Amino acid sequence: MTSDPLHKIPTAPAAKPLVGHLFSFRRSPIDFFSTNARNFKELFQFKIFSKSYIILNHPDAVHHVLTSNVKNYTRQKSYAFLQELLGMGLLTNEGDEWRTRRRLAQPNFGREKLASLMQQMDAAIENFAKEHFNTNSTLSLEDELNHLTLSILTQSILYSENNSNFEKVKSDLQDALEYLTAQRFNVFKFMTKLPSKRKSKGKAAIARLKLLVENIILERRRSKATHNDLLEMLMNTKDEENNEMLDDKALADEVMTMFVAGHETTASSLLWTIYLLEHNSAVREKLLQELQMNYDGAAIDVTKMMQLPYMRMVIMETMRLYPPVWSFGRKAIDEDQIMGYVIPKGASVNIPVYCIHRHPDYWKHPDAFYPEHFLPEAVKERDKFAYLPFSQGMHRCIGEHFAIMEMQMVLMRLYFQYEIHFAADKAPVLHPLVTLKPKEPIYFTIQKRKL
Repeated sequence: MTSDPLHKIPTAPAAKPLVGHLFSFRRSPIDFFSTNARNFKELFQFKIFSKSYIILNHPDAVHHVLTSNVKNYTRQKSYAFLQELLGMGLLTNEGDEWRTRRRLAQPNFGREKLASLMQQMDAAIENFAKEHFNTNSTLSLEDELNHLTLSILTQSILYSENNSNFEKVKSDLQDALEYLTAQRFNVFKFMTKLPSKRKSKGKAAIARLKLLVENIILERRRSKATHNDLLEMLMNTKDEENNEMLDDKALADEVMTMFVAGHETTASSLLWTIYLLEHNSAVREKLLQELQMNYDGAAIDVTKMMQLPYMRMVIMETMRLYPPVWSFGRKAIDEDQIMGYVIPKGASVNIPVYCIHRHPDYWKHPDAFYPEHFLPEAVKERDKFAYLPFSQGMHRCIGEHFAIMEMQMVLMRLYFQYEIHFAADKAPVLHPLVTLKPKEPIYFTIQKRKL
């Protein structure tokens, strides 16, 4: 489906004088995008004050930006708010330096390399469950999963015998991200320059995190001891083209990038997976049946994971309905054309993953929890740019395999050993920040499953 050449981009209705669509967008970004996606299936634009934003709703438009003419669309501004913490890591970098970093890092995120981390990841899950889930208390699902995924991630990136680095990272990472997220979503940018308690707390947390990582790298340079973690893998990786290795600054940037990119995103996906399973008994029972037939509670390895294809489909379907990164943006370097529409030089272009994942032309049951969307034949027939939980193209998330492996390991342990009960049955209101979260906490109780 294409439009007439050089057609004018349609504008969302109901703009107000001076402020444009500010109030309707701020009231509910997801409802605003979803409503207009139904009316404009290719793309549309809206305004906040004098600034226009172009929203791409069609996989062909997304393909153009992420692959066909990727060099014309920079992502640097979209992630600039994280640069204070991440430096010039893979998420914030572009150009030749990004290509070199990606080429160096890529081999360490292949399935075989990641499989070597499974034993310590599994141990982190079991230790967390013993400490947190042997209780009759009512717990916050978001808090518990944030702590669990950070514990797994810490042992995977910066392994320590007793996971001693976890406590050092936990509170500081939270304070740092709260500060940076507030900076990112403040409409009145001049206010981000003003002093505040959150700002001073966040900056201090960033300084401590950077110092921790720098000291660990320095200590490992001096030591002859070996560690089975992602930092060690990156420290030992050489560029095949020029034999160069990552220096200490680059290593620190990539470590922080792995923490930020792999923490809240995975916790968010697990939260929505558990929420959907507990509200869809037929899917839950099918998953439990597969688990009982193919898993005995022993140490998790690749072979055991491969025997659970339905569980993987459940994970993929959850990320369709509730993508952890619900939208992301690019900026047009030069004027361009997308599906016959003119994209001005300097235009802000947004890809609303949440809406594309529910596009009725590409999904049999757009708003239903239907894991069969990911049967092999269905995946083969569907445009791959209709599914973007890890983006697509050259900037596709390097940690995709790690994230899916981690989620499946958590679900295997959780649903083999425990039963989950939600404290209330109220449908959550979505809170779209960097990741997609519920606006109010979801509380649950947990008890041992009778085997």
